[in-house]
Amino acid sequence: MKRLCAGLLSFFLVLCALPAPAEDAAPNIRVLLSRLALQTRMDVQIQGVYTLENGILSCGIQDGTSLCIVLADGHLIVHDGHMQLDMGSQLKLVRHTPSSCFFPMGLENAYPGDLTVRAGDSRMEAVFSADIESYVLGVLPWEVGEDFPLEALKAQAVCARTYALRARNEGRTWDVTDTTNDQVYRGNAAQNARIAQAVSETAGIVGTYQGQLLQCYYSASNGGETVLLSEAWPGMTDLPVYSRQEDPYDILNPQSPVRMFRMEKESPVLPETVHALLCEKLLPLARNLGVSEQPQDMRIDRVLSVSLQAPSQAGNRQYTELVLSFAWSARTDSSAPFTAVSDPALIVIALYPSLVPAMGLSLSALENELITVSQTEDAFILEARRYGHGVGLSQRGAQWMAQQEGFTFDRILQFYYPGIQLMQMASGTAALSTARAALFASPPPTASPTPRPTLMPVTVTPQSEARMASVEGIAEDSSLNLREGPGQAYPILMRLYPHQPLLVLSLSEDGVWAHVRTDSAEGYCMASFLSFLP
Repeated sequence: MKRLCAGLLSFFLVLCALPAPAEDAAPNIRVLLSRLALQTRMDVQIQGVYTLENGILSCGIQDGTSLCIVLADGHLIVHDGHMQLDMGSQLKLVRHTPSSCFFPMGLENAYPGDLTVRAGDSRMEAVFSADIESYVLGVLPWEVGEDFPLEALKAQAVCARTYALRARNEGRTWDVTDTTNDQVYRGNAAQNARIAQAVSETAGIVGTYQGQLLQCYYSASNGGETVLLSEAWPGMTDLPVYSRQEDPYDILNPQSPVRMFRMEKESPVLPETVHALLCEKLLPLARNLGVSEQPQDMRIDRVLSVSLQAPSQAGNRQYTELVLSFAWSARTDSSAPFTAVSDPALIVIALYPSLVPAMGLSLSALENELITVSQTEDAFILEARRYGHGVGLSQRGAQWMAQQEGFTFDRILQFYYPGIQLMQMASGTAALSTARAALFASPPPTASPTPRPTLMPVTVTPQSEARMASVEGIAEDSSLNLREGPGQAYPILMRLYPHQPLLVLSLSEDGVWAHVRTDSAEGYCMASFLSFLP
């Protein structure tokens, strides 16, 4: 082994055999820790009894030890504050009692299980292995929350458990990620007593369909209508267990997200981007009339009607076009007065990709909001609902069912997955191996806190309209995406951590995206998570 350096040898090297899992134990879930955005360094704090292994050697890790794992020349080098050890291309932290790992992003959350780290060409991969019930405990606080009613939490626990078990794939080094690409997982927080009760009372219960584990898709809010698989993901085969149906419980829940755009009937004052989109549709009429084709030379005087048409698929309520009728005026050039056009305009405009965002109605990047139109005496009101893909369980709908209707978790699941069958699987955990006493004969090192990721410096003095800001609108255990361009579709360059100083070069026209830089990086992030400095 290379780079095995001298130091205070609190580590003793011995071979260690692990017992086979108990037959009645539920399988573990391997979680790719992508939220940590690892590159060439990983910090881990140990609580309890662990050994560090790579298939050849085992090293006892004392309770309270902080480890720093660094990727160098394709090797994983482990530092404990007293020595450094070359573990080659892969290492495992294996627990021997109910012990936990802690990571710098969210030190209050315990990760009870084993950790595997692999060396890549330019970055490391970390995969955490937890028993299924512990995994579900680490999902529910972030997917729903402790304030949800118990029966809704139990329904969510069954969904999360089934989804994870269905995702197990021995052909990969991991089963699920710890982000919304699968399910958000951030370890276990001790204060979540109701969540712990929900997981305990549904331990081992999974959803099946025709004898197979069901995918159990779910989203935050379906906006009042569940979605077929083929509508959410074109090309997928529809199953009866995922039906399209009205969901009154999601609509009734005041916590279901809704965005609204108000269009006055008389002399509406529209955002510049909305006005420009409508004027673009008026260009053929403007050419025929011989008036100016510039948006500033066209004026909407009175909105006569607003309606929706063209559903994305037959039978659903996800419309794709807005139909507007309005009286308007135009002028021949910027110096001429406005003259009313004799005939009202009737235009049809696509809701996506431009109009819904321009109206501030976007709830996510999926472009699948349910848009509705109503009117008052003096205005037309457009509302947007649905946050997420809309397939299967609606978390806000389940919350209302349990809280206001008194539904039990199985009745909630039957509503969202018609024909689902609940089954009881093994819920026990595999026996933990016993660590050799010799590994822990030396006194433990003094525990030290795990450092947070180092923030990037910003030493450039702001020029012209540039301003200084810092990342403040996120949780201490979270991060903010820095992207190549101003939109969710652009690739993520890196993660920005809380309190990261930034030089803001400019804001997008709608104020949503900020063009920012540090001394070592430049890109775009969402402006709503920034706090501008005076």
